[in-house]
Amino acid sequence: MTIRMIRTHRRAGLGLVALLLAAIGVGAVLAPRVADASALAGARPSAVAMIDLAKLLDGLDERSAMEQDLNKQIAKRQAELDAAVAEVKSMQDEVDVLSEKDPNRIEKIRNLQLKKVEANALKQFIQEQLSLEKGQRLADLFEKVQDAVGQIALRDGWDIVLIDDSGLDVPQMANEQQMLQVILARRVIYANDSVEITDEVKTLMNNQFNAAAP
Repeated sequence: MTIRMIRTHRRAGLGLVALLLAAIGVGAVLAPRVADASALAGARPSAVAMIDLAKLLDGLDERSAMEQDLNKQIAKRQAELDAAVAEVKSMQDEVDVLSEKDPNRIEKIRNLQLKKVEANALKQFIQEQLSLEKGQRLADLFEKVQDAVGQIALRDGWDIVLIDDSGLDVPQMANEQQMLQVILARRVIYANDSVEITDEVKTLMNNQFNAAAP
């Protein structure tokens, strides 16, 4: 009888401890939620706008001017490369008609190989330089996009401006991993046209660029 009573008391004690722990746990969980709910109730909803970055870049006068200038540089560098290639061809033609016994044949072949190496190095150098130039100019242009977006956001009361990629098509031919990467890379699933500010940003940037043009 005494053993049963001790066991009963122990069970009652354990049950009480469990209830206390449960009550503490519920309180710990509910307290932050109640606080969060109060904070949310007093918070102002954020105003979110969207821009179509590809559409914006395509419509910028500065980008058109940038591409025209880059095309001039490409044409100039291409002329340099064409001259080097023409020299290689001329030297190759000269070597092709030399007889095996010509005393200058070895030297001319050596010079031809050296000129080929120089032409290939020039080609690679030009490509890398143009790529770096394009990257730097695009980075400068994007900084101006950020500045213009900030001006529009302050003027019109937008708290957040996101890049709208909701209109991009999902590829029809892709394996599971590729499709998952495309889906998970999406930032926006849906955006109402009323929060689209691409045209406002484009107009501001074009006006600023044309006003500063000589």
